[in-house]
Amino acid sequence: MSIVTYKRGDKTALTKNFTRDEFECQCKKCDAQMIDLELVDKLQSIRDVLGVKLKVTSGYRCITHNAKVHGSSHSKHLYGFAADWPTLDRVVNPVALGIIAQAVGFGGIGIFAIPEMGRFYRHVLIQKRYPHHGAVAFGHYGKTLFEVLKFFGIADIAYNQPKSLPYPTENPFA
Repeated sequence: MSIVTYKRGDKTALTKNFTRDEFECQCKKCDAQMIDLELVDKLQSIRDVLGVKLKVTSGYRCITHNAKVHGSSHSKHLYGFAADWPTLDRVVNPVALGIIAQAVGFGGIGIFAIPEMGRFYRHVLIQKRYPHHGAVAFGHYGKTLFEVLKFFGIADIAYNQPKSLPYPTENPFA
């Protein structure tokens, strides 16, 4: 684990394809930034394997921006240990992306379907304190991805649920 701290707007290369400014807080106001080089190296490994660009949609977050996006007070984004990223134009099968993310060492893989993503994030990823979510699946890949993750021996597989089915930590009367 090696954290790099830098100022907003710094375009210094971190790897052959990622620069510091790609991981900046999205608030566009805070000056101090940070990112874990191990995280960037894992993302670079995925890009090397796939041969396609990855777009960092959320890297480091300052406390103010993390609160604005309803991030956990324990979010790894606050310390530069997490990044949200799809492949550019979502050109890679999410099953393959999940397998590759696990192979390069991501600690947790989140699979989201857009309509209930916020509830899943709050009641699964934050409650279980997943260290990263390395892959996001869009489309009808759940059945296949679930079987692949079971095949690899992953016992704790989380997925989003419809609003009619509350998570264990969710208030059903809210």
